[in-house]
Amino acid sequence: MKKVELYYRNCHLGTLTYENGKYVYNSDLLGEKLYEQECPLKYEYKLRNSKNLESDYLFDEFSVFEKLTARADAVMIGGIKPTDDMFTKLHKVAGINSDKISYYIRQS
Repeated sequence: MKKVELYYRNCHLGTLTYENGKYVYNSDLLGEKLYEQECPLKYEYKLRNSKNLESDYLFDEFSVFEKLTARADAVMIGGIKPTDDMFTKLHKVAGINSDKISYYIRQS
C-alpha cells in the first residue's frame, strides 16, 4: 500500500493513505508531541491525535503539496501523468527530494 508521510523538520506528524475512495490519516503521537515542543508558532494543524480519520477530500494540511502536483518541474521529475489520481500524484511528489526546513512529505 502506498503511503504519504507528513513531516515538520524532523518530526513525523502522520501518515496519509487512500483506501476505498477515501483519504485516511493516522497521527504519529510521539512526532506530534515533538512538533508541539519545537514549533510554538505552529500553523493550524487540525489532524492532531487522528486515528483512521477518513475524508472524501484531501485534508487541508496537504493542500500546499496538492498545488505542487501541477508544477511543470514536479510533473517531469516525479513522472506525474494526467491520468493519475490525486493520491498517486501526491505520492509521486513525495518521492522528490525537497527541502526539509519546514513541512514536507515523503513516500513510504
